[in-house]
Amino acid sequence: MRTLSLSKIRITLIACCLAMLLAVFFIWLLWINVSKNTGQLVAIKNSTVELQMQNDEIERFKKNYNTYKPNLDAIEKLFVDPRNPVDFIEFLEDTAASSNLQFYVSLAKDAKLEANGIGFRISVSGNFFDIVRFTNNMEHGPYLISIKTVTLGQLSGKDEATQLSGNIDANFLIQVFTSI
Repeated sequence: MRTLSLSKIRITLIACCLAMLLAVFFIWLLWINVSKNTGQLVAIKNSTVELQMQNDEIERFKKNYNTYKPNLDAIEKLFVDPRNPVDFIEFLEDTAASSNLQFYVSLAKDAKLEANGIGFRISVSGNFFDIVRFTNNMEHGPYLISIKTVTLGQLSGKDEATQLSGNIDANFLIQVFTSI
């Protein structure tokens, strides 16, 4: 009888130990899932807060849009329409004519420029100070441009009168920024 009760105690003890190990294992699995889900919940909460802040900024912008509109319209006018750059070319022609320069413009397809722009090669001939005035008028004109290169050289005329006139050639590579 005593052996039977001792074996019952051992079996009960082993069963309790196995049950406790099983309980610890399940609690450990639950703990891992809870900590993983807590991290996901915190990330969702942070993204929700960020989205709410962005929404607040959009609403604030919508409320103040009429205040911003004149400035946005002025900024829009700085960019050239990439499908129709005629107004910009007319600006260049008028600027060259007002500076008393001979003028030629061509599209610079092979130039390495930034993605949001059109490249133009401009050649002018005339007095150095007129070329400087032309450059200044281009830079401070109504369009957003970047002068990439400027080369100056002696006028390529063969007669002595042309060379003594003091006129020079200037070649520009410019980038005009375009609206998207």
